[in-house]
Amino acid sequence: MSNLKTVIMKKLVFIFSGIILSLMLTAQPDNFSQVIYVVDDNGIQQQLDIFNNSKTPGAVLSISPGEMYTYFNFIKQPDGYYHIINNESGLYLETQSSPAYAGCKIIQNSPKGNDNQKWKILPGKWLNLYDDGLQCYFIMPKSNDELYITIKGASVVLSKFSTNQTVETQTLTFGDCFPETVYILTDRGYIPISDVIKGELVASWNIISDKIEYSPVDSVLVHNGKEYSLTRISFVNHNMLYAATNEYFNIELIDATENHPLLTPEGYKPVGNIVEGDKILYYSEYSQKLEECIVVRVQKNYSTVNEVYNIKLSNGMPYIVNHTIASPKCPYVSVIFEDEIYEVSEVLRNQLSPILDKYEYIDIPTENISGNFISIRIDERKDEISYIDNVYLMADDEILIPLTSETNSEIAIVDNKYLEMNKGEYLDLNFVLPEPVSQYSVLKLVVKGYYVLLY
Repeated sequence: MSNLKTVIMKKLVFIFSGIILSLMLTAQPDNFSQVIYVVDDNGIQQQLDIFNNSKTPGAVLSISPGEMYTYFNFIKQPDGYYHIINNESGLYLETQSSPAYAGCKIIQNSPKGNDNQKWKILPGKWLNLYDDGLQCYFIMPKSNDELYITIKGASVVLSKFSTNQTVETQTLTFGDCFPETVYILTDRGYIPISDVIKGELVASWNIISDKIEYSPVDSVLVHNGKEYSLTRISFVNHNMLYAATNEYFNIELIDATENHPLLTPEGYKPVGNIVEGDKILYYSEYSQKLEECIVVRVQKNYSTVNEVYNIKLSNGMPYIVNHTIASPKCPYVSVIFEDEIYEVSEVLRNQLSPILDKYEYIDIPTENISGNFISIRIDERKDEISYIDNVYLMADDEILIPLTSETNSEIAIVDNKYLEMNKGEYLDLNFVLPEPVSQYSVLKLVVKGYYVLLY
């Protein structure tokens, strides 16, 4: 239940795709260390990692949420193939079976010296995302070089390789983080995020009391060794917008990777999805309340930095950065139709402790689906555990229970028995509608539960 992807901008980074690639052979460095990514069938960037960051032989390759970066050492062998070694565990990547087959998973294991732990690195086309471009690669097992590492559904598996494959150009992002130039509100005032240390009292927004609350920093996450593309959001308090002259006063700025969600009146929205004219919520030290601000400018790929930061507070609440409210994590909802996955929304937003266990309503778009059958996936992508007590679908005023299976029977009724989902795991729910989807004006997924952060 997992996924992956990759890059080079001065340093070597890989990208794979369930979509197809045209080839361009170039020289390959002998030895290097790299985080690996893949672009999945939906154009979503996923990071390669070992499930649960396990250091145990036999653990499978899976998607990482991108919050922690695992490096793999690529060591070229005399026959031209590579050993790929987990820098954290010292274990070698190998195919789960020998010979490998389409659909086969990849695991880590102790060194054996056989071909099952050897991989071909095949260069693909360049993507001109940056001045010096971006090289894509395929990783193919020596035991069957007609296959390559990719994603099917939510699993990292080997798929059939074709020489007429192409890859879509898109901007790469690396987790949900901020550069050192943003400021965090602490009990001693605003300080750069790079100066925040574990135990520091940082201002959070208590989503229960709707008040500011200072909480110790539980952990500081620092990612470096790459180039991180930033988006700049410029916003202003709507009370300071002079419509007659169209001049802006007291403009505030925030830079972040495009994945990082900020709080808006409609809920959390990733920075990369915010557009001019949107509203975001701003913490006013004067009123000590959240106020609406208008986004007056969005500058994508505004700059790149080599180091980015994120923090986790002991109380699990969102923290205040450049007066905005930075989101905690939560699981994700997608719709599956005819083998295509359409991402919809985060779910259980802000419900990050058992005392916040409640229902949330997610609008399900219908433009990409038809017929009487809907398959919905809830997947856990982050370093957290989700606890789900009840899930059903509302089709206008009708309540539809998911078809019973071993995986979802626990969430069919409210019984305070929770289905537990860890990072890399997902839940597929199937619903049969009395009428075709087109006959309903509103479809809503209703989810009851909460989640807890691990990092």
